[in-house]
Amino acid sequence: MMQKGFGAAKKVMMVGIDGMDPLYTRKLLAEGKLPNFQKFLARGTTTKDMGMMGVLPAYTPPSWCTLATGAWPGTHGITDFWNHKRGDELSKLSLGFNSTLCKVDYAWDTFAEEGKKVIVYGWSTSWPPRNPNTIMIDGSGVHPFLANKVDYEKFIDCQAGDFPLQFIPHDNNDSGAECFVTEDIQELEFKPTMPAERNQIIGNEGGEDDNIGGKYDLVKAPIKPSSGWANAPANAMETVIVINTGRTRRYVLITADDDIHYNRVQLYRDKKQEVLLGEATVGNWMENVMDEFSLGGDKKERVGYHIKVATLAEDASSLTMYYSYALSADDDCYAQPASLKKELYDKFGVPLLLSNMSHEEVDKMAIMADCGERAFKWSMDTIDYILDNYEWDAAFHGLHIIDFANHLYLDHTLPQFPTHEFNKECLERFYAIADEYVGRMLKWLDQAVAIMVVSDHGGLIKYPDYDTPKIGDAWGLNVGLMEELGYTKTKVVNGTLEIDWEHTTAIAQRSSYIYVNLKGRDPQGIVDPADLDELVTKIISDLYAYRDPVHGERVISMAMRRSEMAVLGLNDASEEGLGDIFFMLEPKFTRDQGNSFSNCEILGTSLKCMFMMAGPGIKENYIIPRDVQEVDVTPTLCHLFGSKEMPNGVEGGVLYQALK
Repeated sequence: MMQKGFGAAKKVMMVGIDGMDPLYTRKLLAEGKLPNFQKFLARGTTTKDMGMMGVLPAYTPPSWCTLATGAWPGTHGITDFWNHKRGDELSKLSLGFNSTLCKVDYAWDTFAEEGKKVIVYGWSTSWPPRNPNTIMIDGSGVHPFLANKVDYEKFIDCQAGDFPLQFIPHDNNDSGAECFVTEDIQELEFKPTMPAERNQIIGNEGGEDDNIGGKYDLVKAPIKPSSGWANAPANAMETVIVINTGRTRRYVLITADDDIHYNRVQLYRDKKQEVLLGEATVGNWMENVMDEFSLGGDKKERVGYHIKVATLAEDASSLTMYYSYALSADDDCYAQPASLKKELYDKFGVPLLLSNMSHEEVDKMAIMADCGERAFKWSMDTIDYILDNYEWDAAFHGLHIIDFANHLYLDHTLPQFPTHEFNKECLERFYAIADEYVGRMLKWLDQAVAIMVVSDHGGLIKYPDYDTPKIGDAWGLNVGLMEELGYTKTKVVNGTLEIDWEHTTAIAQRSSYIYVNLKGRDPQGIVDPADLDELVTKIISDLYAYRDPVHGERVISMAMRRSEMAVLGLNDASEEGLGDIFFMLEPKFTRDQGNSFSNCEILGTSLKCMFMMAGPGIKENYIIPRDVQEVDVTPTLCHLFGSKEMPNGVEGGVLYQALK
């Protein structure tokens, strides 16, 4: 007898929305703000709270890899945002957005081997592709082509006066703080810095939201009456900006449509005005500016970028503009087949990428919201185009919509913050974009496609007046608490802060791991293996005994020794990538989505993952009477698809209760 639902769908689709919290989603549903989610739910199945249990730690790379493999992080091998490989220095880490780190098959690999046509778009950890026949758009980070930029984003501040043009480059931070990786980097040596400098060691100062210096290039330029232009109005004003990492100048003409009130900005390569690169009125964008400049050699290359005219005084005494990340318009990176990238760029323009300018300045956060909406709309348009114009049997696509908004806006939506209304509006703006994303998929339900809509984790708001402890940061070494407890030692050498490995017995690393500095395993190990168990027991006891100095409350929720981690899906298959201790923080002290259990809730937000499914073989308007876990998603999709085999790492189960 055939199992129910097996092979019911001729086509299947998995849609990922990073950071979408089912608890917050239900609130907006009750307010009637997510109509497409409501339509999807009426046609399919979800759980009693629209959620499912995620993996630990609940960060993007391990979670997205689990969704696409059905395997726990300990099995697939991507164990955190950053990953550590046994035998490397304890300060050396590898970025988790890398399919070569995954030890098992992705579902799309299994489908492709069966001769199915597969599309994978923006799925974190999917790049580089493993099968040459799979259509794939960049999954090397949190957003397509983010690591493919050729020039950094800039804030351009122009003021009337006669002063030298200034270019102040951004503080290049490769750590991926706030889940935002913009550099094309796979490995990084995390080195400590002095307290006054940007910290990658989390100690007395620093953390995922405050260990970064300037996040954007800053250009300061004078505004003057125009001179030497080929065809400028008599009363026009001018300024000049520098782009291309400070190597290239572009000329700006400021004019007034009514000859009185300045409102228009034009961008030229030079004052000959032979090539108008772009123009916009105040508050609007120069979209898809196509330019060319040398990227370091003699050859000039075509690049595309976008500029927003943020503010312009009517008397032209001040002008501010945002210059987006620039992308090469000619390379074939991060797409398979390579020709697909040019096809998308020619049809939809060069994408406007996500911005990471500021988490404090409202004017810049408003620009970032605008960038985010345009970036996600470009992705949604290109996803639609590929689905409509290419043959496929299975499609996997995902966008970072809600996690982007969570990192920017969620913490300041509480009423005690002066900007809470602004932050709440911005957060709900991105939930509305996620609703549009789901709405665009409804037509595929009409065409008998089985669709699963999931998120990798939710978004937990920071508890008011509770500071995050000096441990548990996913983007560096965690020295503060471990130094206070006497296990990690630092020293200053020639004015530089360093780990004193000769006296360090253990160090906290990434979001949740503590490593004993073990002889014979770690390059600078000092602890005898015979003393390992006793030292691990003592560290765990000290962690449980530690109390927050302000509130007197316990900070560590759970700490496990190596042999106990398997109950969390951190098992022996990836033992070489795991620490000697795994810990979780109490929810009030959590830093972000990765430090607490995935079923915890704080002030109307949760860490649970979104889950709903609809289409052939799936019950309609139904609440599934069981808990669902991320590892269950792939086997259920494969079952509905009638796949001959499950991917070789699958550990979850088919959700038979949801099937007709």
